[in-house]
Amino acid sequence: MNAYIPDAEGFPYIQTRFLADGSGRLHSQSNFGEDLKLGSGNEVKYYYGNPTQFELDRLFGNNVGKSINYKKNAIKDANGQFTVSYLDNAGRVIATALSGKEPLNLLPIDGQPETNYITSDL
Repeated sequence: MNAYIPDAEGFPYIQTRFLADGSGRLHSQSNFGEDLKLGSGNEVKYYYGNPTQFELDRLFGNNVGKSINYKKNAIKDANGQFTVSYLDNAGRVIATALSGKEPLNLLPIDGQPETNYITSDL
């Protein structure tokens, strides 16, 4: 019966690290096993910021309002895939997107437009 229990390789717990700013927001989180521990580069990482006005106008058009009214959060999973969320003042998610390198095993979408990159000086 125990043959089907996975080996946690000495890390049978999840460790959560919070930002030191008192906000209660997450900084990073490990998972079970040696390969997913904190500091391995494969832990889940959380990023918080504000979108630029150009970015919001590009996504939603000019009637979206001022960028100061929005937040942008990103989560990097163990595979290096980013999930980006745009939130309004009430904390409601208004849009989500995936970001990062596209896997080599995917085929392009028929009729997909040419990729345009947005570059911002932070």
